[in-house]
Amino acid sequence: MIFTSAATAGGLIQVLLNAPEGLVPTGAYVLGRAQVYQTMNVYGSKMAGVFMFSTSTILLRTEVVPRWIAFTGYALGIILLLSVGIVVWVSLVFPLWVFLVSTAILLENLSSRN
Repeated sequence: MIFTSAATAGGLIQVLLNAPEGLVPTGAYVLGRAQVYQTMNVYGSKMAGVFMFSTSTILLRTEVVPRWIAFTGYALGIILLLSVGIVVWVSLVFPLWVFLVSTAILLENLSSRN
């Protein structure tokens, strides 16, 4: 979704730079911006929720991290899947969860060395 949004935004910038002055008032620019926003924020967060579900399942089966972290991933994934742009800050759920999983794996690795 990031690549799709970036490609659309890049194309929109190229059209804006090379188009005649009448492009912006016609609404084509506004339509392109809305499409980039929807792709990035709505569909990108939905894909992050699906990724959290699959990763949480792997974490539960391999027992790499404590079970509560995997169940937290399920809960936060549901929040990402069911939120429809209500709260703008909900997109920070995914990087925070990745940080939590990474920290747990790092701490487990450090404690196994001692």
